[in-house]
Amino acid sequence: EEAAAGESDGLSGFKKKVFDLLYKIVDIPFLEAYKPKIIDLIEKGEQQPDITIGVIVSVVLIILTVFFRLLFGGKK
Repeated sequence: EEAAAGESDGLSGFKKKVFDLLYKIVDIPFLEAYKPKIIDLIEKGEQQPDITIGVIVSVVLIILTVFFRLLFGGKK
């Protein structure tokens, strides 16, 4: 039981660090236009742990999309 409790604490600590990192990433200036959408996704992921992986993937995709638009110039 103690081992399971230790694993649970480690996992919750990891999730907390991941969500803290996501909140810091949202504060990057070039993501300002997408900030409300990203914050909504992060909050949903914190409230419903079963969709946490999906939320993390969604946020990463949004960030990569914005990065590639900036890198390659967006619409022509």
